[in-house]
Amino acid sequence: MNTSLQGPVGALTQINGRTYDYFGGCGYLGLQSQPQVLQAAADAVLRYGLSTANSRGGLGESPLYTDMEEAACTFFACEKVLTFASGYLGAAVLIQGEGQANDHFFIDADAHFSLWDAAAASNHAITPFAHCRPEALQAALQHELAAGERAVVLSDGLFPISGEVAPLPDYLEVLRNLPARLIVDDAHGAGVLGEHGRGTLEFWGITDERVSVSATFNKALGGFGGLVYGRRQALEHLERNSRVLAGSSPLP
Repeated sequence: MNTSLQGPVGALTQINGRTYDYFGGCGYLGLQSQPQVLQAAADAVLRYGLSTANSRGGLGESPLYTDMEEAACTFFACEKVLTFASGYLGAAVLIQGEGQANDHFFIDADAHFSLWDAAAASNHAITPFAHCRPEALQAALQHELAAGERAVVLSDGLFPISGEVAPLPDYLEVLRNLPARLIVDDAHGAGVLGEHGRGTLEFWGITDERVSVSATFNKALGGFGGLVYGRRQALEHLERNSRVLAGSSPLP
C-alpha cells in the first residue's frame, strides 16, 4: 500500500484522502503537530532562515541553538547539552569524544543500528550479549575482555519494539570492579520515562558518572535532531574530541 500523508501526523491522520486513527510513529506526546509548536517553528524560520549554512564552529552562532540547549538543560536537569543534526549520530559523538585506544564494546544483541554502526566505525573489538540479560553481559566480559582493555557497554534505554526498559542498574553492578563505561541510546525513553519525563536514567534513579546518554528530539519531544547531555566537564571534552560535532552541519 502506498501511504501518502496529506497533513500532520496525529491521533487522526489523513492518508490517501481518508481519515484514519493513527497508531504509528514515535510522536508519543503528539507535540510534532501542536499548533503552538508549529507556529514557533514558522516564526523561527522566517526570522533566522532554514540554516546557518555553516558548522557550529564557523562564522557566527545562531541564538536558536544556545537557547534550545539551555532549555534542554532545564528539562533534563543537567549542566550542559550538545545538539546535532540527527539522533542517529548520538552514539558516534559519544564514542568518538570519550573513546580510548583500549576500548572493547559489549553491545545488547537487539541494540539500535546506530549503536552497532558507531561501534563498528571505531574499529575496536565488539562482543554482543543476549538481550537485556545482565548475566549474559557478565559471562561475555569474563570470556572476552582482555587484560588492559576497558569495557564499554552499549544499550538502548527503552526498546521500542518490545517496550522493555534496559536493566541499567544491573549492568552497572556487573561493571562495578572493572574499568568501564555505559553508553545509553535513550531515543525512546526521553520525554516518556521517569517522574519528570527525563528518560531511562531518571526512571532508574541513576547518577553514575560512568554513564553517558544520547537522545533525540524526533520522538516524544516533537522536533528534529539529536542531543547528548550531562556534566559540563564531560561534554566540554566531547566538544574538543568529537569529529561529528566539529565537522557536521547543525540542526535546521
